[in-house]
Amino acid sequence: MNMRFIALAVSSAFLAIVLPLKIVFDDFHTLWVDVCIWIVSAVFAADMFFSIRRRKVRGQRVMTQYVKMWLVIDAISIIPVAVFLPHSPLQLIQLLKVIHITSFLQEYTRRKPRNAAFLRLGQFGYIILVAIHWIACAWMSIRPENRADDITRYIKSLYWATTTVATVGYGDITPNTNNEMIFAIGVMLFGVVMYGYLIGNIASLLNNMDPARVHHQENLDRVHAFMRYRNIPHELEQKINEYFNYIWEKRLSYDESSVMAMLPAGLKTEVSLYLKREVIERVSMFRNASDEFIKDIAAHIHPSIVLPGEFVFKAGETARSMYFISRGVVQVISTDNETIATLSDGDFFGEMALLHKRKRNASVRASDFTDLYVLDVATFERIVEEHPDFKLQLEETAEQRSK
Repeated sequence: MNMRFIALAVSSAFLAIVLPLKIVFDDFHTLWVDVCIWIVSAVFAADMFFSIRRRKVRGQRVMTQYVKMWLVIDAISIIPVAVFLPHSPLQLIQLLKVIHITSFLQEYTRRKPRNAAFLRLGQFGYIILVAIHWIACAWMSIRPENRADDITRYIKSLYWATTTVATVGYGDITPNTNNEMIFAIGVMLFGVVMYGYLIGNIASLLNNMDPARVHHQENLDRVHAFMRYRNIPHELEQKINEYFNYIWEKRLSYDESSVMAMLPAGLKTEVSLYLKREVIERVSMFRNASDEFIKDIAAHIHPSIVLPGEFVFKAGETARSMYFISRGVVQVISTDNETIATLSDGDFFGEMALLHKRKRNASVRASDFTDLYVLDVATFERIVEEHPDFKLQLEETAEQRSK
């Protein structure tokens, strides 16, 4: 949040609070209030000057768009009408600047989506408070109380506005005249709408603060509904629940492949490198590889999760992929059901059958929840042809493992 927005937000908040009070109270026609209004006008003028200069740099089309949409609003908001017409409702015209500030806030939330939920919640709370303040000032203007001082009048009006908008309505302050009853009806209707809008927005904002949890819970609900509908056995249901608990603990609720598919090629490569850098750096043969090779590998390996006791592949199967272990432990098991080796983070396997184009000569089983990255056979063959050093290292590793 930059200083420009903070200055505009503080200035508009000051006007939203002070201008209704200037209309209602004579005590607000003081020199310091007028000075503050002049300062706010100067802030708005500086913002207009900054907006024009910035848009000129960005080109004629952007400048024309600003002139059509915002120039009139910004120019009017500069005029300190409250200084010259202290009792006139026309002074509220300076609050037109709020429209431009709202547009600025929307642009900011698009550029900074992580803070969007908190900003919307703060904006909504601010709107409610200002609305109650305005209703209290309007109530004072139609219900004068000459016996009470200004502070007491405002507190009573604020109390009435709050209880009415909150749909509580204790009844200790009631309208007497026709104008007061008509105004009270409007405020009550506004309160009912505001109450429903408030509940819906707070629920939505709380959900949007943690979209990963909402997404995970929705997936879990769908899976549980499916298991009940299909009468899935209890043992299998338990495995499914363990799998979803694991992906939640590891923050893997979002499908990496589906998110990557939405990105353009350049961004996809950068994100792939970031996500897979850890596993790539663990694999010894990748440490001295060229940047082009690393990018090629990162762009084409895709994630997979294997449950404890589940086979990645079995001996005799046709080789379709090789695997890199990101996290977890697997056992290499011979055809005699003996454990040949145990592989963990940073290791890879499955390359021997792909190199020699033969069936698997051993089985691989996960000992724990294991995160793998998978390289399919077609991509493997292309990378081997384009990067002979990679093929040579794989052949050396395969020969050592064979011995």
